Amino acid sequence: MTQLDLLEKEYVDYKEPQEMAGFEASRLDFLGNVVFNFTTCDTKMSELFATKAVEVCEAISNKTTFDYIENEDNYQWFLLMCNMPFFANMIVWGNSIRGAWWGDYNDDRREYIEAIIKFAKT
Repeated sequence: MTQLDLLEKEYVDYKEPQEMAGFEASRLDFLGNVVFNFTTCDTKMSELFATKAVEVCEAISNKTTFDYIENEDNYQWFLLMCNMPFFANMIVWGNSIRGAWWGDYNDDRREYIEAIIKFAKT
């Protein structure tokens, strides 16, 4: 089973009880609440946070953090996300957080990040 398959399964497990209780359960809401572990109690904010977190994942994975943060809004989101536990435990940086990269962990973590990005875009 791939990392993407596992995310899909976790999403179904998350979505079914949410919908039975009358709540919407989008993919971004799932990412925000379950994967990135944001606590908002607000679906729209959870989706916004997840969207920005996925953007930061992409910038780090593509090694385009400096391009991403040229925009002041992106710069603020980047710094905020990099200080969230999900990112703080997985990234490293040299002289500046702006040049962050995924730590020298095993390939499973990098595959997980790529799966998150694909999952968000499905």
